[in-house]
Amino acid sequence: MNPIHPGHPRMAFAPATARRDAARLRRSPFWKDFAARTGRYLDARDDSPRALADALCYGGLLALATDDPAAGKKVGAALDRLARLVEGGGWKIDDDLAQGMLLADLAFGYDWAHPYLTPEQRRRGAQTLVTLANYSKKTFPGYFQEGSYTAFNNHTHWNHVGVGAAGFAAAGDHPDGRALAESSYEWFTGVFLPVFERWVGKDGIWNEGTHYNQVAFKPTFLWMEAAGPSLGKNFFDTPWVRASGYYWVYLTRPDDTMTILGDWWPDRLGDTVANLHARTFWVTSRAASAARDPHLQAFAQRQLPHALRRPPEVWNLLWYDPDLAPRPVSELPPSRLFRAGADVGGGETLAVLRSGWGPDARLVTFSMGDWLGHHDHYDSNSFTIHYKEDLAIDPGYGGEKDIDWTYYRRTVAHNSLLVPVSDEQAVRDDPRIKARGWNYDGGQRVPLVQERPRSQAQFFRVKNPEYPDKSLFETGDCLAFETRSAYDYVAGDATRAYHRSQLTRWVRHLVFLKPDVLVVYDVVETPAGRQPRWLLQTLSKPVARSGGPLVAQNGPGELRVQTLLPAPAAATFHPTPTTSPFGPQKSVAPLYRTEITAPAGTEHRFLHVLHITDKDSPRRIESGWKRDGDRIRVEVRSTPGGGPKQVFLRWDGKPGAQVR
Repeated sequence: MNPIHPGHPRMAFAPATARRDAARLRRSPFWKDFAARTGRYLDARDDSPRALADALCYGGLLALATDDPAAGKKVGAALDRLARLVEGGGWKIDDDLAQGMLLADLAFGYDWAHPYLTPEQRRRGAQTLVTLANYSKKTFPGYFQEGSYTAFNNHTHWNHVGVGAAGFAAAGDHPDGRALAESSYEWFTGVFLPVFERWVGKDGIWNEGTHYNQVAFKPTFLWMEAAGPSLGKNFFDTPWVRASGYYWVYLTRPDDTMTILGDWWPDRLGDTVANLHARTFWVTSRAASAARDPHLQAFAQRQLPHALRRPPEVWNLLWYDPDLAPRPVSELPPSRLFRAGADVGGGETLAVLRSGWGPDARLVTFSMGDWLGHHDHYDSNSFTIHYKEDLAIDPGYGGEKDIDWTYYRRTVAHNSLLVPVSDEQAVRDDPRIKARGWNYDGGQRVPLVQERPRSQAQFFRVKNPEYPDKSLFETGDCLAFETRSAYDYVAGDATRAYHRSQLTRWVRHLVFLKPDVLVVYDVVETPAGRQPRWLLQTLSKPVARSGGPLVAQNGPGELRVQTLLPAPAAATFHPTPTTSPFGPQKSVAPLYRTEITAPAGTEHRFLHVLHITDKDSPRRIESGWKRDGDRIRVEVRSTPGGGPKQVFLRWDGKPGAQVR
């Protein structure tokens, strides 16, 4: 590790440019509210850990940005109260996330206020930070021990950022400061950052779903802000930082709602929308300023009103650069593949297919990634569809209750595929599920009952006994991706997401005929006698129109589903549980799962044409198929008007598509 800069401030501010950067803060749209609120924090006599952390963090930044000794003196008084609290044994935090967040805030505040503190306050403050760092390691040891931490999970990052920030802040003022910083440096540069560099990379995404994406990036960014200027290094000069912001650009819909994938609430309520934008502003604004990316800056400016409606955070103030000029997001290609490198199997692979950026845009997502952590769902080859409202949905989750493990995270709750086997076979495949009291849903295997990836080394070391040359955590991959003005094409392989007793091959092809038709072609190979079930999740029960498609409506949007294969095929409808609000209502129960079951056999094909349109639109889609040698030809014709389009795919499911 490089030498730590001897002076302060050195965290989030390069010492040589600290004054210039502090002056920039006063041009921020957050400044006025921040300054007023910080004054109240400094004048309060609340000695709770949260109040003291706010006084130090906000007050330290205010004193630095204004060069105000009076504010610095008040921060010193708050630091004295904190020292008394800790020295007297009054610090009793039993939530690991709260501890990590509080300690990080205290460390940054101490560093910023350092020029205004007395020598005794510096000594006691540094001792307090070291004591609290040791408290973190003693109280939450699982995050600091080999074999128990999880580098793919946000809790680990939050616990380590607090300890590392305390070390960088206390170095030079306490003999243990540098040792804490060195240990933190080894953890981040040897364990955590390589996960981001390889599994996110220049084109990928974090693995924990829409909400937890930003929860993991924020502590990692904070560590980079602490370590970088302290060591004279720029940890933000890496492609994955820029990639992190684009996840939000592509998953945000025209009405500012966000496509929910993984563990978070899927509702459309105003508070949720504002909360998601305000929190993801942490990531997009910092990624924009770090990469000097004008398109990310435009998106951050779109999120800015949401962030301004919440109490100002020091990180919003620091990370948003009001001087960076934007360029419209509409200049970007509307569709994008998020995928890590081939050397890690693609990581959390996600295709986002959009018809455009305007208010009438259709938005399709297709998940093909691996299973990488606690918050992942078992949803390889699952898709979602949004047009004005959620049409083919991911229901999110309800918390940490049994239903989350037996339903929300499981395949049965996603637009994926079930392949039921006998109870005896299911137990042979994995008896641990029964031992936990969870159900077998006929869906994808559940690696969690065996292990989760805790480091990149373990990801490769733990093997799938049914595919001995593959990691236990490899569950999906993208075989092909093309984006053109008239159509998008993507193919995913989810074979290794299942036990071999269920299937030996499943390839799904999506052809998005812009702006409003999605062709879904599945080729499934199974042991003899299996009957795969094709799944579609909708908010309302689909209605079977005589001689026409199934129709599922939600608000002004409508999804029309025509099953071409298997033929004939009867649909069954199943009400599903929901414990979280979905849609504009306070609660909606039940949601509906539609199932199309294939005849028993060893080779199965599903072919669906989905029309994504307005409620009761007079425009109709007529479709059919024929086999042409080694190809399947799907013909799609719209009425009234519009010539036919022909989609050619490989009959055997190998990648490749042509549209004429």
